[in-house]
Amino acid sequence: MLRNLGVAVVLSWLWLSQVGDARGEDAVTLDAYLKRLGYAPIRLEMDRDNHFFVRGVLKGKKERFLLDTGCGITRLAPKLARDLKTIDGTEIKVDDDFLKDAQGPGLVLIDELRISGIKFLNQPAQAGEVVFDFSQVAERGLLGCDFFVRNHCIIDCLHAFLYVRPTALPPDLESDLVASLHQGGFTETGMHLKLGLPTMCKARVNGEELMLVLDTGSPWTVLDWDCGKRLKLPVFSKPTHLNLVGIGKVGAHGLQETQLQTLQLAGATLRRTYVALADMSAWGLADRGSEIPEAQGLLGVETLATAGALLDYGTSKLWLNPPSPK
Repeated sequence: MLRNLGVAVVLSWLWLSQVGDARGEDAVTLDAYLKRLGYAPIRLEMDRDNHFFVRGVLKGKKERFLLDTGCGITRLAPKLARDLKTIDGTEIKVDDDFLKDAQGPGLVLIDELRISGIKFLNQPAQAGEVVFDFSQVAERGLLGCDFFVRNHCIIDCLHAFLYVRPTALPPDLESDLVASLHQGGFTETGMHLKLGLPTMCKARVNGEELMLVLDTGSPWTVLDWDCGKRLKLPVFSKPTHLNLVGIGKVGAHGLQETQLQTLQLAGATLRRTYVALADMSAWGLADRGSEIPEAQGLLGVETLATAGALLDYGTSKLWLNPPSPK
């Protein structure tokens, strides 16, 4: 159940996935294979609230950054963004396709960010508080979808790694990666990426197709109340100690617990999965939301880890390979 999900995530990391090389070589670990393709690994850490984070150096000082695929654009606290160049669309521009010609109040340019010895140059960010209602966080910044797209990232939710690559995979290596993951038992589905919006994908819950936000910033998978009623999901006793908090005005919201008979993603089926129910309109989701009314909830890190998820921003694909039950 929800109260045990943190333990489930930690235990799931003990499983080591392997992929077979498409050219018939012996199976190798996923980590070794991605390194062979030119990806650099960055170990992710997890705080007490089940949030992934990385340690980096910005403006000569050590900082922690949340890893948040539910946030469309990288964010820095105003004090951290102070003295950085403003992206005005004329003298200072964004030169990548995902944020091409983006400008606006508070959009700044990070000259250099170092994470695990890797230099990331000219990274845009939005100046804004990284504050969660009723919850203290050590981070003054978070890495959003634009960072993952720009740096051709793969997020391994099961083993807690962020893989980055300076350039996109050439077509032959991309084909090799797809073939190898298929041979290793992975299945895939498309991820929906759009400027300023979180990463999303389609899923089937108890047979009904839904759009969900892929959210590494959410410790649990959460569906909207109205969605739960429509699907006639059972409602269990409310965990009095569990709240879901969002940045700024989103605030803190109590959770109700339920169980899904089936959760189908990328060709994989998770059975009897415990998730939470909450009012998703505060996040701008669901029918009552103003930003992404088509999205009915958040696919959180515990489900992504359980499903052996790889979020591949180089090819806009979500790959899943749930470990076999022991």
